[in-house]
Parts: sequence; structure tokens; C-alpha cells
Amino acid sequence: MQVLRGHKYKIYPSEEMELVLLDWERAHRFVWNNALSQRLLRRRQGKGVRGDEWWRLPPLDYFYQQKKLTKLRARHEWLGATLCRSNQAVLRSFDRAWELWLKDPDRERPRFKQRHDSVGMMVATCSKEIDPEKHIKDGMIRLPKIGWVKIYMHRPLRGVPKGMSISRDGNEWYVSILCEVNISDPGRSPLPAVGIDRGVVLNIADSDGHVSTIPERIRRLARRIDRMKSRNDRKIKSHERGVPRSANWKKTRAKISKLERQVARMRKNWLHRRALYYADNYGVVVIEDLKVKNMTKSAKGTKEDPGKRVKQKAGLNRSILQQGWSDFVFMLCYKMEERGGIVVKVPPMNTSITCQRCRCSDKNNRRSQSKFKCVECGYEDNADINAAKEILRRYKEGKFEKEGGYQARKKPKNKTSLFKRKKKSCTEIPLGKSQTTLPVPEAGTHPL
Repeated sequence: MQVLRGHKYKIYPSEEMELVLLDWERAHRFVWNNALSQRLLRRRQGKGVRGDEWWRLPPLDYFYQQKKLTKLRARHEWLGATLCRSNQAVLRSFDRAWELWLKDPDRERPRFKQRHDSVGMMVATCSKEIDPEKHIKDGMIRLPKIGWVKIYMHRPLRGVPKGMSISRDGNEWYVSILCEVNISDPGRSPLPAVGIDRGVVLNIADSDGHVSTIPERIRRLARRIDRMKSRNDRKIKSHERGVPRSANWKKTRAKISKLERQVARMRKNWLHRRALYYADNYGVVVIEDLKVKNMTKSAKGTKEDPGKRVKQKAGLNRSILQQGWSDFVFMLCYKMEERGGIVVKVPPMNTSITCQRCRCSDKNNRRSQSKFKCVECGYEDNADINAAKEILRRYKEGKFEKEGGYQARKKPKNKTSLFKRKKKSCTEIPLGKSQTTLPVPEAGTHPL
């Protein structure tokens, strides 16, 4: 069984190399913004076309913009100095983002890249260009058009490299290598099933009674970041009135960015450990099908219909996003795949107020955030653990599709051409082995 796994390492380029990488980033932001402006302009032009004249506009897709990119690279020397494959990768990622936005109107439209936004740069696309024996030696990695760069290999590469990209996080640079790994087919796991309820106070509670919360250090650093941001609000407002940013504002912003990266790494490490625990000890993990994006929408409303308790909702949104619910599910899916386990999603409706013993669903069952007592049978338990048991019961009683894990990948759909020619009503006569068939018109339709 072949799976794709990514390896991310930190690199330490010199000052000259960093200047080159920053120039590449500016070029990639230009490619993205130029492609987005072309699509938006064509969208406005298409709305003003009448009747069937829309076909007069040339098609604006990835292939059309790729041809324009070739002309731009020949016209601008600073753009031609970058890697062509990397520019094409930016166009492909933009095209995917644009198509997803057209299919889902609720999705946010691709935005223009700002000055300090990071853009991933694809620097290698095949195994010949990323030979570990030739391009990684003695703590150094060889990058195209850059040279040898110091790298911290905290773990060895596994599998055959297929692609390599460079990214920036604040003032730190990273290289990501995508590898194809061959693993033996583990077969369906015989381990038991478990239900998991994700919450804000208790991050994870399962049906076996185990609960876990996000480390307190992450919460303390998050509160510290909020205080530092509030102190910078006055300086941001002065900048909006036309006053340039001060040196102190830039220093504080750099400290905030460093703390945010530290919090993100700590959260990711903790989520990896929790996902690995469930992948090693269970064969089926059942979770709720939560729409995190809808749950964390703002409650501001509009001027005509303003929202209520906006600050409380904003605090709840921050708490939900701080838990990393979606990241946990993503990590759990690919860890279960290697071990033969599966991840299943069930409807989340009323799991927190339904008794897992008598199936009584009443809002009075949940007395507080942590206390649950059924009004009919008197069953008492922790509210999150009861919800996890109810999630597992729903899986055992119903049939739900796999979300991820062993053999959960959907088969690719057969792509059909957008322009299909209609077959004419005619008969065919064979002309020979080396000749094609010739259509014969129907009787009475011959022009002569």
C-alpha cells in the first residue's frame, strides 16, 4: 500500500540567500494577484454580455493564464529569475481555490496576497531532483538556484521523495519534502470501537471514561498574546490616521508572531500525541460531524439587524479554534490508515442532552457544563463522557460512511469532456483495413 507523507524541516539560509528567497516570494505574490485580478475582471465582463455572446470571450482558465505567464516571464527579468515550475504551482493552487469557491458560495473567495503574506514555493517535482544521497549531506541540503543551505534534520526521510517546497513562517524558513511510502497492508484492525466527544472545557472525552484537556501553558500564552495585542491597538489606530508605524510597534508585533508560532507548535505536538494514542489502541473511532466553520461565525450581524452578545460569541469562537478540532481529525485519519483503523462521523444533533441508557432527549438532562442527570431514569455521569457514549451507540445502531482511515479513499470520478459532439444519423460502409469509415447520408438528403 502506497501512502504520501510529508516531512518538514527548518533551514537556516544566509543573509544573501534570504534576500533571494524574499525576492522569490514577491514574484509569487505577483503571480497570484495577477491571476486573481484577471479572473475578477473577466467575471465583471461576463456579467455585461448579452444573450449568447458569452462565447466570444476567450476562456480564462489555468492553461490560458499559463501562456500569459510565459510572456510575463520573458518581459520581466525579476520574474524570469524565479523557478518556472514554482510559478506554475502557484497558478495551479490558485485555480483550485477559485474552482472550490465557485462550487461552494459559502466559501471565502480567494484574496489578494498582502505584503507580508507567505507563499509556498515549489522547488522540485521529481525524485531525480531530490536524491537524498546527492542533495542532503552533513546537515546541508541543496536547493535549486540557491545552493547548499544548513538544515536541521530532526528525523530521517522515509520513502521516495516526490516534491519539495519552501515556506516562511515569520522570520523562519522551512523546507517540506513529500515522500511516497510503501507500507504493508495492515488489514482491518480487530481492536474495539470508541466514541469521542470534542468540547471546549474538556478537549477530548471518550466513551471509556478518559478525558484530556489542552495544556495550561497554551492557555497562558494565548492570554498573554491577547494582552499584547490590546496594547498595540492604540498604535494601530494611529497608523490608520496616517501616522507611520513606530519601531516599538514592529518589535511588539515580532514578539506576538513568535509567541503565536510557539503556541501553534505546542498545540500540534499535543494533538499528534492524542491522535496516536487512539490510533494505537482502537480500530474504530467515532466522532461528531461538526461544522466548525459554521460554529465559529461572527455574531455581529448587520446595521439593520445587529447581533446580540457579540463579545461572548467572539470569546467562544476563540476557545473553539484554540482546541484544534479539525486538525485532530485530520491527524487521526492518516494515522488510522497505517494501522487498519477507520474514522466514522455521526450526526451531532442532541448528543449532549440525550441519555445513552434510556435515549431520553431533554434539555433538563444537562444540569451544568459537566453534570448530566437523566430526568427519566436518573442516570448520572459526566456530560461529555455521556455524549461520547451516545455517539458510540449511534454508530452501532446505524450505518455511516467512513470519514478516513483504512481503505476510505474515494475512487476518482470519470472525467467527461465538456463539449460532446452529437452523433449524426447516418450509416457507415467499410472502405478497407487501412482506411476509415465514410458516412453515407440518408435517402432524400443528398444535395444533388
